[in-house]
Amino acid sequence: MTDKTVLIVAILLGLVSCSESAYIHLSAQVDDKDGRYRLNVDNATWLVGAPPFFYIEGTRYSQETGNLRFINVTETYGYEPSLLGYYIAKDIHYQANDTEIIASIRTYGSGPIKFVVRYVNGATGTQGYNEWETICGFPGFKMDSDLLPLGYLTFSNKFIGSRNNIGRWNKTAQIQDSLEGSGPISIFDHTGGNILISPADNFMALSSWHDKTNNILYWGIMGGVNEIPANFSYQTIALFAEGIGWSFDILGYLFHPQSQYDWTSSYLGYWTSPGSAYYTGQTESITTYNQTIQNIVNIYEQSVTDNIPYTYIELDDWWYVKKDNKILKWTTPSTDFPVGLEKLHKATGLKFAVYAGIWSPDNIYAKQNGGQYDFVIENEIALPNDQLFWVDLFLTAKNLGIVAFVQGGMSETFLSMNSTKTNLFLASNWLNQMSTAALKYSISIIYTDPYPRHILHAMVNPAITQVRVSDDYGSQGDQWRIGINSLFTCGVQVGAAKGVFKTKTDQTAGYSEPNPRLQEVVAVLSGGFVGVGDGLGSTDTELLKRCCDADGRLLKAWRPVKAIDSQIIQKAFQDGSGPDGEVWYSYSVISTNITEHNLNYGIVFAAEQMEEYILSPAMSVNLENTFDKFPKSKIFSYRSPEHLMDFSEENPVTLSGCSLKDFCLYYTVPVITDNRGREILILGELDKWIPMAINRVTTVFMGDDVSLSVVGAPRETIHLTILINGKRDVYSITTDDKGHGHLSIEPKPDVSSAIKQQLHCSVFVFLLITMYQLCFQ
Repeated sequence: MTDKTVLIVAILLGLVSCSESAYIHLSAQVDDKDGRYRLNVDNATWLVGAPPFFYIEGTRYSQETGNLRFINVTETYGYEPSLLGYYIAKDIHYQANDTEIIASIRTYGSGPIKFVVRYVNGATGTQGYNEWETICGFPGFKMDSDLLPLGYLTFSNKFIGSRNNIGRWNKTAQIQDSLEGSGPISIFDHTGGNILISPADNFMALSSWHDKTNNILYWGIMGGVNEIPANFSYQTIALFAEGIGWSFDILGYLFHPQSQYDWTSSYLGYWTSPGSAYYTGQTESITTYNQTIQNIVNIYEQSVTDNIPYTYIELDDWWYVKKDNKILKWTTPSTDFPVGLEKLHKATGLKFAVYAGIWSPDNIYAKQNGGQYDFVIENEIALPNDQLFWVDLFLTAKNLGIVAFVQGGMSETFLSMNSTKTNLFLASNWLNQMSTAALKYSISIIYTDPYPRHILHAMVNPAITQVRVSDDYGSQGDQWRIGINSLFTCGVQVGAAKGVFKTKTDQTAGYSEPNPRLQEVVAVLSGGFVGVGDGLGSTDTELLKRCCDADGRLLKAWRPVKAIDSQIIQKAFQDGSGPDGEVWYSYSVISTNITEHNLNYGIVFAAEQMEEYILSPAMSVNLENTFDKFPKSKIFSYRSPEHLMDFSEENPVTLSGCSLKDFCLYYTVPVITDNRGREILILGELDKWIPMAINRVTTVFMGDDVSLSVVGAPRETIHLTILINGKRDVYSITTDDKGHGHLSIEPKPDVSSAIKQQLHCSVFVFLLITMYQLCFQ
């Protein structure tokens, strides 16, 4: 059973539990007389429904204006073959002229609530006031109510930047909606209890719209769509969880299939994207191209000499033939370049991650230009609309040693074309066709500048394994700040890629990095790729070794790092309840037979703090309620691993002095008591950013003694720091030819005691000999 399967089982147990489950608090109240509705949490009203509206034949129909006729409310029962299961639905029937619309509110036995709108006989003339609004509004919730003091978190724009996306849920809210926004929104109270609302299907076609005049947030179809087919429906989901981050996780597990294996988030790579020493920008010069390829060859040859285990290289937007900075031909610009991809792949074993941006309207593949594939071409942008195109593209990529496809230009493609905003299905087809073909050839897809709708759509496309959640490296000083954005990507179960970074400050080529250690640890904790962009001879090899094993395999936590709830609550309420900087958490879960739970090794990261902050397990590493009672644990800083402190609700840790240059990084360690009554603390590899990585220490087992299994490169020596009854020792394990190793934890002999004992014995023997000589002489 995989770690992911274990978590899904845990969630399912939570869903059917009659105790405090993740969903048990949420209910919908529907008035049979007029169809009005509200959402309650523990019988307290949190959200009051707003009057629905629909554009039909160019007219806006609304209950508020009286031209949308309410027919009645009926009740139906059904079942969804998913984790949601059985439901009871309140079906609200409306008539807009001759158009019948059913707006249903389904309450599932597992806890969530779905809002489903079905156009029974379709509709025409549905285009809204403009493309930035929606053509319909259901559900919708009023924001001017003073029922409860609530905050909100949502996401918008490319890289899902979190600016202005946290605030108070009232008329002052600046919700990021429409085409560039429309991500899931968490509406929370001071405790972190929250209702998460999100599109649940048709992710590329649905939008939220903030009606600022009436202080209402609506969900519906994007405003440019002018025709709806018969029986078309869309769904919005609402769920409750006692934790902001936990609610995003639940959303992902309800919808997302297991992602395919991703080489780039598993192994160390060299990247040539913006900010790298060898990023060449928008140049279309063959000479510049050839020089860049030669630089990459030099980097690889130097890495072999320096024992830097790069296993792949990323080729950015400079590598293919372009016109006006768009793809004309997705191949190298010359057949005479010094080293071809296929030749380099076969000679070195290196793999590649390759970038693809916006397709040129003049690209050689489109039928409009004499090619053989269907493209939609508008506004100087071309969009592939042909499954065979992607199949052929990825087959070629596979033969070149390409393991990852880095899709850029997503936000510009979607926003600049007309068809992507007026056709219900075109944008979805684009992403589905891409993912289907990538899955066929085991090539993973990384989104680099998506809108929230692209990320939500990743929940139905398992080939998408990572989303870049930060601006280009070097463009802004806060590019490392990914903790809040990671809530979203971690929820939909993809890595929150940070982007390229440099390991030394004093580099002559490109951007000079002031905080290399910060950049590396964030990249490692992100769950995405760890991509180095150093110039030749400028790599801090000792620093880089902290992230991986001898073969370049990244040592990982179980979940990507994400912001603690109190950081978000503080940003919304500004009441001193949380930290004034960044505080994130993650953890490793190690399989064991010692307790009924797996062993939880927590990780706490903090930076940019001005004031001290007191942190407990419930606020960080046990935020997802992994344990009813957090097990007895110690905590230590990576800067002073010799200083261990108790860590519990009664003994929290104080975070202080956590700056950018001197960020804080703490690790929690469960206390193990073996069958002999010994207290054992396995601190792990203290020369790694994640001392107890899930793909390093695989099991901790208790028999007659405590033993553990490790994985590494073949014949790699792994050094684990372990305390037995307070005595610290470093145990060295050398793996076998298959990279497996085993250790039985026994206390090492006390050398000083042995010497004393030997000395005592020597003295005793000397005295005996002396006495013998005295007696018998």
